[in-house]
Amino acid sequence: MKKLILIVTVLFISINVNSQITEDYWMVGGSGYYIFRKATHAYENDQGISYITFKSDIGYFIKDKWAIGGLIRYDDNLSPHSNSRSIIGGLGILTRYYFLNPNRITNIYVQTNYTYAINFVRTNNNKIPQSQYYGVKLGYVVFLTNSVGLETFFEYEKTNYIPDHLNLKTIKVGIGFHIHLIK
Repeated sequence: MKKLILIVTVLFISINVNSQITEDYWMVGGSGYYIFRKATHAYENDQGISYITFKSDIGYFIKDKWAIGGLIRYDDNLSPHSNSRSIIGGLGILTRYYFLNPNRITNIYVQTNYTYAINFVRTNNNKIPQSQYYGVKLGYVVFLTNSVGLETFFEYEKTNYIPDHLNLKTIKVGIGFHIHLIK
C-alpha cells in the first residue's frame, strides 16, 4: 500500500500540466453537498433537516483567470420532524477569479454567486415558496490534466426564504470538478 501511495505521489508531482483558465475558454462542472442542520423558525420548534444539493455551472473566461457564467441548482430537503419534503430548483449567475499564474498545476480561486429558486411543493396556504441564495466560495483546484480540475472549497451561503421570512447562514466544505474547453 505504501508503494502505491509513493508511485501515485511521484506521478502526480512529475506530471507537467497547464491549466486552461485563459481568455476564450469555457469551464463546465459542478459540485454537490450533503448537509444536516438545525433550523429555528419563528413559530415552530427547532427541527433537524437533511439537505442534498447539486450545483452545475458553466462559465466563460472573459479575461485570463476571470470567468462569468450561470448555474443550475437542485435541492432535495427532508425534515423528519414534520415528515415533509421539498424539492427546490433554481437558476443563478456567478463570477470566478483565479489568483495564481495560469501555467500552474494548482490554483486558488474565489467565486461569488446568486441564485433565485422556487420550491416545487406548495405550502398549506397554497403559496409557492421562493428562495434567494447568496454565496461566496474560496477554493483550491488541482488540474489532473490540462482541461480537468478537481476542487476543494469552503463556501459561505446566506439563504432568504420568501414568504416565510426564514434566513439561514451556512458554511460548507465541499468538492467539485470542472472541465475547461476551448471556444
